[in-house]
Amino acid sequence: MLRINEYTDKEKMKNYYRTSDMINLIDFFPNISPVKDLTIVENIKEYQENKDFFDSFKQNRVDTIKGKKPIMSIENAGKSNGFYETIVRVKEIDEDGVLVLFNIESEPTERYERYAGI
Repeated sequence: MLRINEYTDKEKMKNYYRTSDMINLIDFFPNISPVKDLTIVENIKEYQENKDFFDSFKQNRVDTIKGKKPIMSIENAGKSNGFYETIVRVKEIDEDGVLVLFNIESEPTERYERYAGI
């Protein structure tokens, strides 16, 4: 598990496509960033061992290490149902893939209302 509030974890998190973008938003535009509690689940065992903690998150994305082809084929609404199924699917596609969990400051909007932005 990698957590944004741990310096060494945060540096490792910057090696992932979507996560690094979210960190930049948090670091450089803290007043407009809705993202908080950014955490990465690195594998299925880790998810199972920390299920209660991970289930406290409301939003998710999938990600992989920069330099690899981004994971595009997992469709989910970005909401909390199905975290376990999502990490299993991620690992089937890319062994370096991760599940990015986070909460947001406000109520989430539908994708069509924000043109697929976070």
